[in-house]
Amino acid sequence: FEKLPLKKEYPDYYAVIKNPIALDTILKKSRKGGYKSFEEVKDDLQTMYDNARFYNEEGSWVYNDADKLNEFTNAWFEQNS
Repeated sequence: FEKLPLKKEYPDYYAVIKNPIALDTILKKSRKGGYKSFEEVKDDLQTMYDNARFYNEEGSWVYNDADKLNEFTNAWFEQNS
């Protein structure tokens, strides 16, 4: 989640994932003023979680972590919106 997978190690990732995004991408965009609302941040986080679940097998640690992080951020956004 911190960084995108390396293209050399996971070339198929970039063939099947249309909008690759990771936390470092989101942070860079944020620092450059690329977000106009929390909803846009939430959308990018959701894309990151959806990508992880789409690419990884259900039950894998990445898939499970995506679920847990998705639940956490959804709860955070609900409390802070």
